[in-house]
Amino acid sequence: MRANLDAHLTATQAALYLRIDVHTVYMWVRRGNLAPCAGEGRRKLYRLADVLDAEKATRRSVRERGGNRRTYIAA
Repeated sequence: MRANLDAHLTATQAALYLRIDVHTVYMWVRRGNLAPCAGEGRRKLYRLADVLDAEKATRRSVRERGGNRRTYIAA
């Protein structure tokens, strides 16, 4: 079954979907890799397709730098 790429997720839901720490999602937002598509106040929503793109960009960036995976996935 395919996921709906237009689905809106909270940062917590995105982290659970990708099995990463929620702080990683917030880091992507701070660095400009991910922007909210909806929401108001403190409750921001992110499109699943954008979350997956941010993850892919981060993985590629870490691999290109030859960096430590722990900078991406929380232990």
